[in-house]
Amino acid sequence: MGTQVRDVDLDKEIADLTEAGEKVLVAEGGMGGRGNTELASSTRRAPHFCEPGQPGVQRRLQLTLKLLADVGIIGLPNAGKSTLLSALTRAKPKIADYPFSTLEPNLGVARTESGDGFVLADIPGLIEGASQGVGLGHNFLRHIERTRLLVHMVDGQSEDLEKDLATIDRELMLYSPDLAKLPQLVAINKCDMLPPETIDELKAKVTAYFEAKEEHAGSRGSSEANIFCISAYSHIGLAPLAKTIADMIEQIKEAEKQDKQPKRIFVDEKAYDHGDSSFAVYRKSGVFVVEGDRAGRLVQVTDMKDPDSLFSLFQRLRAMGVIDALINEGVTPGAEVVINGFSFTYGEGLN
Repeated sequence: MGTQVRDVDLDKEIADLTEAGEKVLVAEGGMGGRGNTELASSTRRAPHFCEPGQPGVQRRLQLTLKLLADVGIIGLPNAGKSTLLSALTRAKPKIADYPFSTLEPNLGVARTESGDGFVLADIPGLIEGASQGVGLGHNFLRHIERTRLLVHMVDGQSEDLEKDLATIDRELMLYSPDLAKLPQLVAINKCDMLPPETIDELKAKVTAYFEAKEEHAGSRGSSEANIFCISAYSHIGLAPLAKTIADMIEQIKEAEKQDKQPKRIFVDEKAYDHGDSSFAVYRKSGVFVVEGDRAGRLVQVTDMKDPDSLFSLFQRLRAMGVIDALINEGVTPGAEVVINGFSFTYGEGLN
């Protein structure tokens, strides 16, 4: 689950597999071959050759895995995201006191008192320009596209808390407006190192920031009830945060059940495109060249060293009109014929 399938040559998304049981056929297999008994005829009762299966559809695909997590922990580098993940779950991400210590998303499962749980993803620190791919922005942002809830972590000791919040929110909006609309909880980290009056000031600043944001852009605000002063390192204030996350995830999942859609089976016409029967015949430097998808596939599954196999190939090429086209071009026994890169002598076993 969580895999997006894209056709590289067409630059087109084929499927986005987000639920268990969803299916997509991206390349149909080739037609199966026939054994020698099925090739018997009134004139050839015991043929000594078989017909291999034909190759299937060939495509260039890009498979992109996007994590399926309930909660995405976002914020600037060194805000304490990995520490929070390790505090709420049993995950053991790399933690260090310098920015960009996390270079790939980490997952963890937090358990509630009832035994249920929710999955958190620690998204490596985002920076200004992430929506345009600065740093590893695209690699990180794609992993929070499927989350249900965002925990926006900010450093309580930051010199400009509002600017930190605005930087991340702006990158979310530039990358995907839908992503920016996800509900957010704000976790002001490192509050164990701040006096109570400073904590109150920070909460007031965050509340004012989201009220202004809501008024300016019509986006979802963050009430004071959704702002938590915590210390991920000292585990201070984590219980209320975890309970609120669990409650919100449960509410979101209940709402999703009301809109539950049946499992999807994606249909992609290109997956059944085995090529057509058209071909072209021309002469170049004394060599007769045949170009065509079906003709090439017939040659590909033929044993060119076996006379019976060559005769079977001749019959099928004649039925397609290839032999008549070669004759019209002036082919004679002994002439070299090339079909999609396979070279053989015309007349050997073809009578």
